[in-house]
Amino acid sequence: MNLDLIKRVIETSPPPESHDFQWGEDSPLSQIWEDENEDLAYWVDWREEDDLIPGYCEEVLNTGCLSAECVDIEEEPGFAVDITYKGKVTRVPLVVGAADRPITMFTLNQVLAPDYEVRYLRASLCTDGWCCVPLPTAGWQELQQEYGNKVDWAFTRITMPDLDEYARVEAMFSNSAPSAPATATVPTSSESVVTAAADPTSPSSEPTTPLPENPFGAGSPTFSTSHPAPGGLATDARRKSKILSIFLALFFGTLGVHRLYLGHYKSGLCMPALIILSHGVFLIPVIFPWILVDIYLIATGKLTSTDGLPLV
Repeated sequence: MNLDLIKRVIETSPPPESHDFQWGEDSPLSQIWEDENEDLAYWVDWREEDDLIPGYCEEVLNTGCLSAECVDIEEEPGFAVDITYKGKVTRVPLVVGAADRPITMFTLNQVLAPDYEVRYLRASLCTDGWCCVPLPTAGWQELQQEYGNKVDWAFTRITMPDLDEYARVEAMFSNSAPSAPATATVPTSSESVVTAAADPTSPSSEPTTPLPENPFGAGSPTFSTSHPAPGGLATDARRKSKILSIFLALFFGTLGVHRLYLGHYKSGLCMPALIILSHGVFLIPVIFPWILVDIYLIATGKLTSTDGLPLV
């Protein structure tokens, strides 16, 4: 792990009130941004599948005991994400909305504590994703002793997302009034996070552990997977069709209709614009491959609607 690069990022980061980050081919930020530093950081897109996030973290940490899976449940929305670390399973309190990625990353930190802590690269917060840097907790403490508050200038602590703010943003994009944020019950220390008790005789079962009582802090909102997303976005009527998306891509892909249907308006309008501006030159070498990639991404669940919900 390139700790020297982390230190150079800290040394060159501007204070919190400034966004004057130093970019350039040889700048520390550009280097941590690149793929060759996969042993140092991982990226989480705002539409990422939540069960993949712990796996990205494991690729960096190589603990040998961190994993996650998406499991079917009887309650709405019909699925849940369980994180396993050192043989203990913790359920992520998803709300089925755009806030789920920060919730998953916050829960992951709770699961990894006190061994590790994941922080955001602050410069990435202005993008549509998060550059996440996991380090041993002792490593962050040593950096804090050496650089003080400058560590927080460069690497932001992962906190519980503001559900009220997410409700307002989702309502704005859905043209509906924001409803009350999810306030269903988080399992307490006496309750199991996993709804069904593991069968001790099953070779695949593992002991489960709840999150600490109200892990998001005193007075913070609490959630459960049975509560719909703010603004009603979790209803089936609001979720987009995977089959229809693929159909639109096959027959109207050159017009970007499938992307418009999923809410990706800029890229959807960009597709016919490229054809028109290039007088058709980009049709075969650019647009057709783009459509094929989109069909693959839709079929595999990688390309979803802009509300962050999986296609049905």
